[in-house]
Amino acid sequence: MKIIDLKKFGYLTIFLIIILYLSLILGFYFNENTSGGALFDYQNQKLISERFANNFFYTLLNFNKEPTRHSPILIIILSLLEKYKISDHIIRLINLHFLILIIFFF
Repeated sequence: MKIIDLKKFGYLTIFLIIILYLSLILGFYFNENTSGGALFDYQNQKLISERFANNFFYTLLNFNKEPTRHSPILIIILSLLEKYKISDHIIRLINLHFLILIIFFF
């Protein structure tokens, strides 16, 4: 694994990344909803993940009828967390970090 050279990467870049990350955490803490659709999107995603947790195969086979724009893979992962009765705040925090990591993978 290659170690990042801070002088080459730039302290300003690292500082900006930290500030942007902290802004996401603050937005999470204060339940920020600047787009207006985040709450509806979360409630819809939670409903579908609960359906997956309760009846996995039926929901998977009828997924095309669900009103969502998210991948079923993400919702299946979230339904596993839902099935084990993990708190909504923890699930939301995991989702936040998972979506941040997707940027680096793709």
